[in-house]
Amino acid sequence: MSDNRVQIAPMPAGIRNIPKKWRPLHPPIFPDGEPTAEEIELARALFKELDEESQNWYARLSTNFDLPCLF
Repeated sequence: MSDNRVQIAPMPAGIRNIPKKWRPLHPPIFPDGEPTAEEIELARALFKELDEESQNWYARLSTNFDLPCLF
């Protein structure tokens, strides 16, 4: 198991240069599988700290834009 069970980071500059329509999806938020309640809360807090463009990158497949997809 890795030490980084929650992975949310700003969108890399190289991806920002790609038109939104063609951007790849973000990396897995919980790469080690099923998250705990604490990990979900940490992911929500980290998500809220992101810039708007990075939030949109994480939330683009979500119907609730307060949360990254996969929640």
